[in-house]
Amino acid sequence: MIALNVRDKPAFDSLFDIAPSAADQPLPPRGPRAPSPSPPNGASVPRVRVEDANLGTLGSLKKHQLVNVLAAFIEDGLFPIDPKRVPACINGELELPLINEFCTPFAAKQRRVSPEERRMIRAEIQQLVDRGVIRQSMSPWAAQCLCVKKKDGTLRLCIDWRELNKLLVSDSGGLGDMQTIFDGLKGKKYFTQLDLASGFHQMEIAEKYRSKTAFRDADGMLWEFTRAGFGLTVLPAAFTRRV
Repeated sequence: MIALNVRDKPAFDSLFDIAPSAADQPLPPRGPRAPSPSPPNGASVPRVRVEDANLGTLGSLKKHQLVNVLAAFIEDGLFPIDPKRVPACINGELELPLINEFCTPFAAKQRRVSPEERRMIRAEIQQLVDRGVIRQSMSPWAAQCLCVKKKDGTLRLCIDWRELNKLLVSDSGGLGDMQTIFDGLKGKKYFTQLDLASGFHQMEIAEKYRSKTAFRDADGMLWEFTRAGFGLTVLPAAFTRRV
């Protein structure tokens, strides 16, 4: 398990102080470095560093080599400076074509919710706005939003896209047969696990399709997704293809 705390204050030159200088070993050559995204309106981008690296039982040499790798990718902009905003993947925008582009938009009525659910929906929507996942909309489409109780008793905001899913062109891609995937692990010695934070939200929706994702909140306000939202049937295949 690797726990990292990335901060936006000091430059990461001090990374190398956490391991003896004698362990400073050259890393294998990397491929061509992709240009870092330009900050908006000419704003400066702060440097970041790894403040704390919990690398388990690795020896000092391995720890130092791993921190070097992290430092290189931090410089390339792998970790977002603003933890509230979700970075967008760079390998294509998500498209949501309809079976019939001339179909009548579906607009659901506003759903009645309890005061507790209303507070939760407002808080969740504000968080999605702050992260750049949704924006206000003037779309003819409108799905309902609802709250689903999780195992721990807390509520989760969900969008009821069942009517939209019926109209979308299906995508038959996906992970493939799980047993075949597990069979491919035979004889392997090392295994890694990668869990992308807000994975679907990292897929940016093409501008022309965003209005189709519109939903109505408990106060009657209309919002639409700029990033992929959980509940669209085409997302698993689209996400797998990008990964």
